[in-house]
Amino acid sequence: MELTNEKIKIQFQALLNKPMDSITPEDLDTLKVMAINSKGLPPEEAEKNAIEVMKVCKKLEELNFTYTFITKAIVEELGKTSIKRLSFSNCAFEDEDNVVFAPGVNYIKMHNCFLDNYEHFLSNLPEALETLYIAYPSDEAIIKTSILKRLKALKRLILDGCIVQFDDLNLPECNYLSLLGTEITSESAKKISTMPKLQKMFISRRFNELDEINELSKKIDIKNDLSEYVFEDEPKKL
Repeated sequence: MELTNEKIKIQFQALLNKPMDSITPEDLDTLKVMAINSKGLPPEEAEKNAIEVMKVCKKLEELNFTYTFITKAIVEELGKTSIKRLSFSNCAFEDEDNVVFAPGVNYIKMHNCFLDNYEHFLSNLPEALETLYIAYPSDEAIIKTSILKRLKALKRLILDGCIVQFDDLNLPECNYLSLLGTEITSESAKKISTMPKLQKMFISRRFNELDEINELSKKIDIKNDLSEYVFEDEPKKL
């Protein structure tokens, strides 16, 4: 097996507890989760590493990118995989208006990512998405909830540290909502209360005083304490 990146080789050896010359394609098929950290790497090298991982780990279910410039070639290769969970932290996209993920992706996390326009990006999310996690987007991006109404399968929505425009919350299956560090008004609280299956919500403590939040707390579980912020579907740490 021809691998060119020494860091990836070391990662494979650590994960499989084998020397590189003993690792077979069958061994790599057992890897379900991989992390790619491209901090300090030029975009062309980061692209090569990411594509290399996806080509040799054919049965990956989850891929976590950190400090990676997501090129068109990376997105294209992602579309050929069976990966279901994608996480991006401190990433930027080469062609954010035309990022289209494979239909089978059901979990996307974006933490502190650099996008000029989240509207186009969110419009292209796969309809099978069950979890959308956006935290502290760069450049004070505005997230319009109306863009998400096509995601009929969405069960968990996390918009922490975001500027949210609550223009529509027609999310029939969503039962988990987190808005920690996100501004909530009386009007947005009213719209949140229309979510038919909402069971648990995390908000910053200062919004507990809103009358609409007090009323909503009689129907659903509202939390403020980060020690209770246990999200069962967080990506696995390597």
